[in-house]
Amino acid sequence: MGGKHILWLRGDRDSIRLYRKVYGVLRAQGYTLEVPGIGSRLEGDLAVFTARASPEHKYYASRLPPGTPSIFEKNPVAALARVIAYPDPELGVLRIGVDPGRRCGVTFVGDGVLFYWEKVECDSLPDIAALARRIPAGSVEVLLGDGEGLGEAIRGFEGLGFNVGIVEEHHTTSTPVSWSIARMLGDKDLAASLSIALRGGFGGSSRPVWLY
Repeated sequence: MGGKHILWLRGDRDSIRLYRKVYGVLRAQGYTLEVPGIGSRLEGDLAVFTARASPEHKYYASRLPPGTPSIFEKNPVAALARVIAYPDPELGVLRIGVDPGRRCGVTFVGDGVLFYWEKVECDSLPDIAALARRIPAGSVEVLLGDGEGLGEAIRGFEGLGFNVGIVEEHHTTSTPVSWSIARMLGDKDLAASLSIALRGGFGGSSRPVWLY
């Protein structure tokens, strides 16, 4: 579902922080997120709440135009994944690109749409894996660059049931697959991780070597 206007009706701190982080990148890919003010006219293709019992749902539910579909999801990153998947209940495939190094750049690409990224200490990759397990997806593919720190990156995703593969890192920093989006990330390691994710699938030219 591209070119859609999403009402982000979530007032918790994590959801607001994520909205500020991803707004520009999602808009560049055809998804406009809006946090409406009190009393604003509500017009959107999809409304996203944390839960039916949330204060936001109690306030906005009766103010939405009739027939506006709603998503209820506690985790804000999982909520974004469900926005991309809609009207399906889950993504077809979630691809996680990891650029190993002194710190690891990580990007989440769902059905070809970049919707989350983070730069973390590489020993924190199990936390990224835990987040990935919360994303509704038919399959999860973890694509690791073959540079320094690869061993630690492999260990971070080991034994979790994900498909894990290695992608050649050559030119991932200087010539990322999607330069216009990669440039918006403002970090060469994140740009490289996006390139790794996209090269591993969705028509990418560098096919992964699958470990498991």
